Amino acid sequence: MAGAPHALPAGNVDGQLSQILAWLNAHEGAAAGAYNASAIAAAVHAYISGTSVQAQLQEIVSDLQSQSAGLGASQVGNNAAAGAPNSLAAGTVRDQLVALLSQINAHLTAAAGAHAASAVSASAHNHISGASVQAQLEEIVDDLQSQSAGLGASQVGNNALAGSPYSAVAGTVRDHLVAILAALNAHTGSGDHDARYYNVGETVGNADTVDGQHASAFATAGHNHDDRYLRRVYSTQVLMDPGTTQDITTQAEQPDLVSVSYNYPDPGTGLPQATTYGRGALTSDIRYWITKLDMGGGNKDYRVTVYNGSASQLWINVAVHRRD
Repeated sequence: MAGAPHALPAGNVDGQLSQILAWLNAHEGAAAGAYNASAIAAAVHAYISGTSVQAQLQEIVSDLQSQSAGLGASQVGNNAAAGAPNSLAAGTVRDQLVALLSQINAHLTAAAGAHAASAVSASAHNHISGASVQAQLEEIVDDLQSQSAGLGASQVGNNALAGSPYSAVAGTVRDHLVAILAALNAHTGSGDHDARYYNVGETVGNADTVDGQHASAFATAGHNHDDRYLRRVYSTQVLMDPGTTQDITTQAEQPDLVSVSYNYPDPGTGLPQATTYGRGALTSDIRYWITKLDMGGGNKDYRVTVYNGSASQLWINVAVHRRD
C-alpha cells in the first residue's frame, strides 16, 4: 500500500496492522518533530494574522522584537505597580516605560525639592558630625549662632589684617576681636594722647565762623518776616487739555502775586517732565485771572482761574503769594 511518509509492503493483515500500530505509537510518543508547525492550522487572534502555528510563532517573535510604533513593548501588558512617591498604572510595558522615564527626568531636572535634605547623606567633616545634609546644615547654623567657647566666631577664619601701629595675624574672627580689643584697651589706658585729641571736660573756644561765614552774614535770633515779605500761601499742579479753562483755588484774602509756569507731560508716563518753563515758548498762551466774589456782609473771596490757550496738553503750575 502506497503512502507518505509511510507505505505498507505486501504481507498479511496482522503484519500490516502491527506495522501501522508501531508507526502511530512512534508518532504520538515522539519528543520532537511529530509535525511541521506549518502543517498545523491556527485561528487568527488579536493582531496576529497568520493561519498556521509556524506563521503565528514567527509573527509573534518578529512583532516582539520590532522597534516600530505599536509593536514590541506596546504589545506586552503589565498590571499596576504600587509605589510612593511614584507609581505605575496598568498598561503596556511601553506605557509604563514612558511613565518611568518621565518621572525620573522630572526628578533629575527638578529645580527644587528633588530630595529632602534629611534623605541626602553627608560625611562628617571637622567639627560637623551630622550624618545627613539636613543635620549638618542645622549643626552649622547652630554652631555659628552659639556663644559657647570654641563655636560662633571661633569657627570663622580670617586672613591677616594689616595696619599700623596695630595689626593682626591670620586667625579666627574671635582671635582678631580679642586682639583688637586688647589693643584698644591698651591705647585707652596709655599716656600717648597728644594735642590732637579732645579731653573730656575741656572747654572749647567759640567758633569764629560757620562754614567760612562770620556772624554778620546771618540773621539775628530776633529777626522777623513782616509784611515786607511775600509768602507763598498756596501752590498746585494741574493737567490741562488745550483750549480749556479751570478754576484753581478760592482764597479768603486777595493775592498779591500769582505765578504760573508749565511742564510738558512725559510721552510714556504722562507725568510732568523734569523741565519747568517760567518763560517758555507757550507761556504767552497761558492766562490767569482773579475774580472777586461777594460773599455777603462785606466779605470777599478771590477765585484764581487759569486758561490753557496753547495747542498742547500741559501740566500748569500755579502759586499764590500774599503779604501777611
